[in-house]
Amino acid sequence: MRTYGIFWLVGMALIQAQPIEWQSLGSERWQSMSGLARLGESFYVVHDTKRPGEAKVGQITLGRKGIRYTPVVWTGIRSPVDLEACALVPGTRQLALLESWGTLRMVRILPDHRVRVVDRRTILRTSPEENLEGLAFIRRGEQRWILWADRGSDNRPGKIYWAPFPAGQDTIIATGSIPVQAPWSAPNLRSISDLLVRDHRVYVSSVLDPGDAGPFSTRIYRVGTVQFRAGTLQLTGLPEPADVFRIDGHKVEGLWGDATGFWLATDDENSGGALGYVPYRERGRP
Repeated sequence: MRTYGIFWLVGMALIQAQPIEWQSLGSERWQSMSGLARLGESFYVVHDTKRPGEAKVGQITLGRKGIRYTPVVWTGIRSPVDLEACALVPGTRQLALLESWGTLRMVRILPDHRVRVVDRRTILRTSPEENLEGLAFIRRGEQRWILWADRGSDNRPGKIYWAPFPAGQDTIIATGSIPVQAPWSAPNLRSISDLLVRDHRVYVSSVLDPGDAGPFSTRIYRVGTVQFRAGTLQLTGLPEPADVFRIDGHKVEGLWGDATGFWLATDDENSGGALGYVPYRERGRP
């Protein structure tokens, strides 16, 4: 299996007056990343490549000298053509991979770096114009919930949906939603390019995407809070998204975080992709 050694690059971005250390995956188009998840000690990323034989999923491991990327081989007759998000299914070692029109595959990563699809479902879009670009899960007791997002456009806000995620359900239909309009007056806006639930707080990345050559820009917002009432998930949106930080020169489409900070994966189109980290703690209760 071929692996790629990638070394640290330092780029400046305005994040509470701190720089991000970007680790470049490479400058080729296929090396752009459209989703990010953590499984064990490794990150897994998805690529929105369109042709069979191109990398769809990759493993990233962290080391002293930088990151190491290993492509994961897609097995089976039909490979995805527009993967836009990925997330760990809580309580399992399965990754959920989402295509932009709603096909959701649950996969296992085998020891020989191959993908095995173990389940396939469809998220029912509310409109043909929706383009799904965000995915997250929450577990409460034995019950799992799924959240996903339509990215929106210049003419309409993004939207976060949620629904229960029981076993054996072929079609996922939203039981609730909230709109998200990034407070950003600029053309080529996508209000949601990924979403993250951290300590019951809900964050999104919003991007300006003028085309494959850029220039790109990203803002991370906190947009709401998750609560459970009578065993049912409720997402309460903020009156207006709260600005967390801004990144110029990159289009962040993968967002993962824990109590200490955020990991960011970029889809910089013709310029490839990069992985970055920034420490971030939010004060107070969700």
